[in-house]
Amino acid sequence: MENKKYEMTYTEAVARLHKRRTFRGRATRSEWWYGVLFIFLVNATRMLINSMVGAVTTESAGVALAFLVFSIVVFVYQVFLFFTGWGLTARRFHDAGLSGWWTVIPPALLAFGIAAAADNAEWVGTLLCILWLVSSCVALLVLTCLDSEKGRNKYGNSEKYPE
Repeated sequence: MENKKYEMTYTEAVARLHKRRTFRGRATRSEWWYGVLFIFLVNATRMLINSMVGAVTTESAGVALAFLVFSIVVFVYQVFLFFTGWGLTARRFHDAGLSGWWTVIPPALLAFGIAAAADNAEWVGTLLCILWLVSSCVALLVLTCLDSEKGRNKYGNSEKYPE
């Protein structure tokens, strides 16, 4: 019998996202998807503000300074969101019974692709790195959609399927 307690709202998931800046524990699918939605909305808002303010920065030095300060604050928050999202994905993998280390594959492939491109490697090698990166991201997305492992696993108790 499924427990209905694991279903959470968007506001609960966002509050939990900011409280649990860790790679330990488990995260349900709803917590993961709401967290991803929040990060997407923050990024979309940032890009919208950057494009609007960036268009008028040439007209005034004060606006340009405010835009610079805004950009620095947003950059710091983006770094925070990056690690928060990475931890959330690792916890999502833990909920499905997988190791959180799987989340390291796409950044490692990206670094490898950048190094290959910077080393003036053949374009075919760079293209293969990009294909591996995209396919690994798709594979990780599929893995985040797996159902929760029932009961307790080595990462903690299941919220969806309590013992």
